[in-house]
Amino acid sequence: MESVNPYTGEITTHKIKGLWAHFPIRAYQALGNGGFYHAQRVLLCLVSHLGRDSWEVFPSYPTIRALSGVHKNYIRGALDTLIAFEFIKVSRRKSLLGQHNSYKLNPQMYQEQYFNDLARSHLAKPLYCLDCHKPLLHGDVGNLASGMRTHFGCGGTAITMDSKLKASARTKAIKKASADDVLVPTSSTDSGQS
Repeated sequence: MESVNPYTGEITTHKIKGLWAHFPIRAYQALGNGGFYHAQRVLLCLVSHLGRDSWEVFPSYPTIRALSGVHKNYIRGALDTLIAFEFIKVSRRKSLLGQHNSYKLNPQMYQEQYFNDLARSHLAKPLYCLDCHKPLLHGDVGNLASGMRTHFGCGGTAITMDSKLKASARTKAIKKASADDVLVPTSSTDSGQS
């Protein structure tokens, strides 16, 4: 996934920045969380065909079937899922042997901040920073040895949005209960007065 200067052998660009794996881990997790297991396996097959110079691969259905273990009747559905998640684009190409499919993998499937809404909806729960009050993605957070999550941007404590919503609901309930329990002075008649 890099371009190399043919004269010097120097690597001039990387398509993916930062910590990078050839395998799109977050895309794979989003598919798994959604129960799209055939699409996971087809994605693994397509990624395994990537070369250094292009995001385009050309495996045939029999090759996809053999490498992914997905039955031929389910490959089209898996590809449709990958298209819906915008992880790939499929086009037809002509060659000397006839027409075949070309699968262009979207490099943005490596970075969850570029996922479409469908893919995002299948990611793990989003996080929230208690210090800077920003919603976070898992790539924005690191785990400390103590088990706490910390936001890389401000160093604050990160919690899941579910925890934040539960805490905010608890706070509202406590405020409501304390407002209901406010003592209202009652007028008492003193027996000594007439």
